[in-house]
Amino acid sequence: QYFGESLFLVYILITTFILSTIPIAYFASFIFESPLTGFVFLIALHFILYVFLTVITLMTTFVLNDEELSKTLQYIFSVVPSFSFGYGMYNVFINQKRLETCSRPPNTLQSCRNSFTVLEDMYTFEIPGILTNVVSSLSIGLIFLILTIILINGIHITNLFHKCYPNRESKGNFNGQDKDVKEERERVESG
Repeated sequence: QYFGESLFLVYILITTFILSTIPIAYFASFIFESPLTGFVFLIALHFILYVFLTVITLMTTFVLNDEELSKTLQYIFSVVPSFSFGYGMYNVFINQKRLETCSRPPNTLQSCRNSFTVLEDMYTFEIPGILTNVVSSLSIGLIFLILTIILINGIHITNLFHKCYPNRESKGNFNGQDKDVKEERERVESG
């Protein structure tokens, strides 16, 4: 059960997950023949990636007993929005429970910190903080938003290159025509 500041952290994670997955879903709708197929594929992909990456991360923590490797994997896997959201929720919950446990007598926060990581401020890049999750989710969302805008507007990389370097000679005219074909067409049209 989330309450207080933990509830606000959950809202932040939900919001960033939504802001990252909407551009991805919109981008995927162009890749597949049917937008519905793309959305179903993304739902399955999010679920499979979340489960797979979470199992790997938890195995490094509890089976291999390698906390540092687990934290490193969390940083790497946080580029996947479903993992970032799910593991962020897990970290908020675990940290909240640890804070509750550490605040009960005879425990003290310092004695708990000797046993495991407890954060009073979750707005940090240190695991179990949520800033890694928030920044990575928003970054992935922004990347896919830019890709979608490029796709919608039909901006081609060659056109961008030509606009940035207009004085450079090119092999073609960026309309899919070879330079020789363009010259021949102009010659024929001029009579």
